[in-house]
Amino acid sequence: MQIETCPARFDVAALGNLRSLLTRRISLVSASALVGWLVCVCLLTAATHTRILQIGALASSPNKIVHGKLWSLLTSGLVVQQPLLISLLCLAALAGLAVVVCGPRLLWITAATGHICSTLGAYSALAMLRALRPHAFSALLARPDYGVSAISAAWLGALAATGWQWRDQTRRGRLSIVLAVAATALFAFMLRHGLTVLDSDHVFAFAIGVVLAAVRPQTRRAATAHATPA
Repeated sequence: MQIETCPARFDVAALGNLRSLLTRRISLVSASALVGWLVCVCLLTAATHTRILQIGALASSPNKIVHGKLWSLLTSGLVVQQPLLISLLCLAALAGLAVVVCGPRLLWITAATGHICSTLGAYSALAMLRALRPHAFSALLARPDYGVSAISAAWLGALAATGWQWRDQTRRGRLSIVLAVAATALFAFMLRHGLTVLDSDHVFAFAIGVVLAAVRPQTRRAATAHATPA
């Protein structure tokens, strides 16, 4: 009688990865920085929602970047869009998962790189479209562009790539990652309405997160190989 061993192997691998994650130490400084950032996002979101602070003071836009207001690339990632409560809860959950699975360093690198570079990528795509059709998408040039969705997309990409590369990862595990990413993308799409060309930054951010997480292990192995005497 033949015994099926694949599910058992998958369970062992999954338990091993879970044990590794649970035993990972997150420094007090890293945890405090993440909590502080989330608190800052909540406070600024509340300030803009109650009109204490105008969203235009924080938001970015293609016109602002053209006029040298590069600081808006940073401040635009400190406010969430509607629906506020669901967006904040999802952000906090994803941040907690990313810091445990990916580690604090990759968490911050993907957040900053994913948000800034994906925004610039979307603005570049808009510029190329307008080069072909000069009068197209004129309303988007000064439209306030803000939110943490690009950061979330970069974290999702980093999570997917990290889980994909886990030792003893199985086909079933990787299929679960694909389904989880697809379900998350569908959920996010259902929350957003009126998507424009500027929302292409989510695709850029996800790809950036995947690349940064995929390159990290190779860098570590290369460093180890150079450090090992011949």
